[in-house]
Amino acid sequence: MIALSISKDVFDKDEIYSSLKYVKKYLLTPYGLRTLAPFEKGFKEIYTGKLKKRDSAYHQGTVWPFLFQFYYDIVKPNFYELESRFLKLLKKTNLLFPEIFDATYPYREKGAIHQAWTVAGLLYIMFKYGKIQKL
Repeated sequence: MIALSISKDVFDKDEIYSSLKYVKKYLLTPYGLRTLAPFEKGFKEIYTGKLKKRDSAYHQGTVWPFLFQFYYDIVKPNFYELESRFLKLLKKTNLLFPEIFDATYPYREKGAIHQAWTVAGLLYIMFKYGKIQKL
């Protein structure tokens, strides 16, 4: 998603379409994008345990909210889609935007309780695609 969002012109339309289809089907969650699809080898549903176990889950399915900004730069959503998604996120996190979420329902928030790149990514989306013009 990062590569597509910053350089779409180097990918053909079929590559973009198939990537978005895959992301929407396997990686997109209510709270961000998973880092690995649930059927892939090594997928970890929950980010928990001692450091070594958590480290093994960090990029093996864990959901990262900041990745929304790259996804939305490609799909260019309407405001109502964003509003619905982010109202759920705000309600779940109580205005604290965590670093990560578990990869599966109920998508418990994990990592840092208030992460700068998560906040920055969500603000980027709301300024660019939502109704927010300035704070």
